[in-house]
Amino acid sequence: MRLMIFTPTWLTEAGEEAIHPACRESIEALKIEGSIRWVIGRENPFPVPDHRNVLHQYRAARALFLAGEEDALLTVEHDHALPDPGAVQRMLDTPGDVVYAPYLLRHGWPVLSTWQYINDRNLGMSLSNYRDELERAVRQVVWRICGAGFGCTLFRRHVLERIEFGPSAASNPSPDLGFAEAALRAHFVSYGRFDVPVYHYARGRWLDPFEEIKMKTFVALQTVNVKTSVRFLRLVKGKSYELSQAEAAELSRLGYIELPEAIEDTTLPQAMKSDRAVARPQRLNRARTIEGMKDEG
Repeated sequence: MRLMIFTPTWLTEAGEEAIHPACRESIEALKIEGSIRWVIGRENPFPVPDHRNVLHQYRAARALFLAGEEDALLTVEHDHALPDPGAVQRMLDTPGDVVYAPYLLRHGWPVLSTWQYINDRNLGMSLSNYRDELERAVRQVVWRICGAGFGCTLFRRHVLERIEFGPSAASNPSPDLGFAEAALRAHFVSYGRFDVPVYHYARGRWLDPFEEIKMKTFVALQTVNVKTSVRFLRLVKGKSYELSQAEAAELSRLGYIELPEAIEDTTLPQAMKSDRAVARPQRLNRARTIEGMKDEG
């Protein structure tokens, strides 16, 4: 198996790549039964953080991939980190045409990046909204989805030979949702790999996708009727309530619940430091190269 990994980024004012060190560390630690070519994209024709750069970089990555000889392309965005060295081998061993590793989306309401499959035409919504199905997906490990974020996604060559990356909408130049819809309509099959939880760095800490959506106990500071992004609640001062981390963050900002202050943590999550890799391959990479795409922005 020959794999190309692509990580889009930009250069800071100091001329350094904006890749989080934990992202770099997790990629460099990967082990697969084959070879890896890691390409770092630095070409940003628009001022950062213009999302037109995202589309430009993924189009450039697709062109570079198709000009090469790799069997699959894996995208790993620069503020993401893989959970263990065997994670990508598990994605490669997964059936289907496109394989998504779940992480937490950090724009808007924080939900899982893996979205429900409903048919071969329309996108579903995040599996965060369907707790029963999500529990089945985690138990089964490999679960059909309609696709979604490119934070950590594996594309087989035959898919990218047929589908180009384009804007998802006139107001959204990022290609992820548009690609997912095109893949559905081309009858390609996408799976989520739920034993590859990817960490996403945001708001000064690493977001563990399943920990963030897990229900935890919080104490109400006021008696009030509230509406979160997903439900109505009647809070009574001093009583405890089961909330997701996302709900808790929202209600804490309004002063309705007690929430410990977030502690900045720029290090790898402890789970990533442990020896918990699942089904690690026996052979190491036969070849590993790192390339860069020039930054012109």
